Amino acid sequence: MDFRQHIRPGKIKFNFIPFINVFFIISGLIIFSIFLSKNTFISVGVPRGVTSDVAAAVNMTIVVTSENIMYVNNKLFTLGELKNLFRSSGNNYRAVLIKADHRASVGCVVDILNLGRNMGIEHINIATDRED
Repeated sequence: MDFRQHIRPGKIKFNFIPFINVFFIISGLIIFSIFLSKNTFISVGVPRGVTSDVAAAVNMTIVVTSENIMYVNNKLFTLGELKNLFRSSGNNYRAVLIKADHRASVGCVVDILNLGRNMGIEHINIATDRED
């Protein structure tokens, strides 16, 4: 049997099916890895309030979980580290938003409020969900 008679020199065929399969597998892995990396948010159930207004421009967001763990821009902070951050920033933070879980202790939120007022922050807001 001579198989060379069907092959013409200079005529190369490119098969697209394996290329498309590899492309879909790689794109699926990239999309899946992006989905996993975006899932690093902190779940906080903010309380409902009747007198809630929309806050103006916010420079910093402080999240307080139900276990009184404090995050500033998704990084774990203590109250002392937050004080050092306010001190080192040179009053660059004019507006701060506090997102506290409804089960967080009032003392922790008040400590953040007092620290912000003592460090000269002009606007400190507490996030709530609007009651309908």
